[in-house]
Amino acid sequence: MYTMKKLPGPFRGYYLFLQISSIWLCSIFGGLAAGLWLDKKLGTAPWLLIILAILGFLFALYSVIRTVNQLK
Repeated sequence: MYTMKKLPGPFRGYYLFLQISSIWLCSIFGGLAAGLWLDKKLGTAPWLLIILAILGFLFALYSVIRTVNQLK
């Protein structure tokens, strides 16, 4: 597997864009999907949806910051 330092010039930007966008999408939509499913199962609408969406956002933010800091 390639690391950021081994990728040729133009591919570094594409790789970073795909990595960051997939972190955002998977974290936030995963939190939303899990929140919807749990709210239907437990009848707690909309509280788990809100809590898990916020946690997904915070996890995505942490992961993006960590990914960008590894570029240094």
